[in-house]
Amino acid sequence: MLNVSLEAAEALIHGLAQRELEEGESFRLTFDGTKFDIVPDAIKVSDKIVEHEGVPVLLIGPEIEAALPNATLDIEQRPEGAHVVLRPD
Repeated sequence: MLNVSLEAAEALIHGLAQRELEEGESFRLTFDGTKFDIVPDAIKVSDKIVEHEGVPVLLIGPEIEAALPNATLDIEQRPEGAHVVLRPD
């Protein structure tokens, strides 16, 4: 199961607050075959929904969850700023 660190959840909720998303939308974790990304998208029935403070902050489709059975979405501080990273558990 994909986990989301507290720091990553707080960064996602902060990012959501800066966007004007429609009701029923959140951030979705995607994979294009070479890299993962986080993009705004509508909630689907098949999604695993990660909530923080009662707000849906990340949508994970079944194909992504199957590809990342033991990983954590986290924030890594780099010289150029904070980056979202996936770490194996």
